[in-house]
Amino acid sequence: MCDAGDQDLEAIAADCRQFADDFRAAVATRLILAPALIEQVLVALVAGGHLLMEGHPGQSKQTLARLLAEAVGLEFVGTTLTSDLPPEALVGVETVGASSETGEGKLEFTPGMLFANVFYAEGVEAASDWVQAVLFEAMRQGLVGLGSHRHSLPEPFLVVAGVQPVSDEPPAALSPAQLDRFLLQAVVEYPTAEAEHEIAQRWHALSAQGLEPLRRKDCLAAYRRAVGAMPVTANVAGYAAAVVRATRPGNDLGPEFVERWIRLGVSPCGLAALVAAAKGRALLDGRTTPTRKDVCAIARPVLRHRLIANEEAAAASLTVDRLLGMLLDTVSIDDEYPAQ
Repeated sequence: MCDAGDQDLEAIAADCRQFADDFRAAVATRLILAPALIEQVLVALVAGGHLLMEGHPGQSKQTLARLLAEAVGLEFVGTTLTSDLPPEALVGVETVGASSETGEGKLEFTPGMLFANVFYAEGVEAASDWVQAVLFEAMRQGLVGLGSHRHSLPEPFLVVAGVQPVSDEPPAALSPAQLDRFLLQAVVEYPTAEAEHEIAQRWHALSAQGLEPLRRKDCLAAYRRAVGAMPVTANVAGYAAAVVRATRPGNDLGPEFVERWIRLGVSPCGLAALVAAAKGRALLDGRTTPTRKDVCAIARPVLRHRLIANEEAAAASLTVDRLLGMLLDTVSIDDEYPAQ
């Protein structure tokens, strides 16, 4: 089915929905995780965006990232970004070796850990400024620099960054510009009592083995092209734009509590991410166009790391997720939002 032409969106959407079902079933034999988390990871994969995963240690973040890579036959590398990790570990090194033909020095490049399709980085907030600069430049351009040379990273290239929860603020040491590189932020919460009981019962029955590819790499490319080609109706675009504009203090769409409790709203890049994620969610459901419900459903993970509350909100114990909930309740999903 992945060989269907790029114009056959219906066929690609149907195959993408089957892939999502297959992936959920495969993950369920290995991990017990919230369905919303699985959906958000899949949205990042098919929409072509990097993923921020916030959660405590021992919550299978890296394992989930590895399964995601294996599901579509992608190369996976995972590491912890400690403060003393040198940038060369990510970029690679150039050495001078003798040419077999002339005997003269020949520059040889040994790739670093970034040269994988899916790169999982735990503790990105604790990495040195140099390592963060390398990582975020790679996320932005798909390239890494070494001296005067530039090296292209594999295609596709997806960064999954694991960070520790930090109260109601954005992850420590990451600036708004860095956070904007991530399509969405998934929050990996502790299991429910029922799920934890199941973990205790099934612990030895859960498979620790790798995952045989469910689809070929070209299938992922077809899914991503389909997301790019998917039309967005005016009413969906208007609603998405209204949600984003309402996050900004000083905007006529913003409710009173935005002026009081939000320090920095969402940028136009955040709007583009919201629409892309809504399209990815629609494709995973077998549909060829997103709805307002897709926008509303994916808004929290797309916007939570882009919205910054102020000190007064923190003092009132108002989390970003709670503020987003209030915002989505205020910007009605049923109203009209014409372009002005």
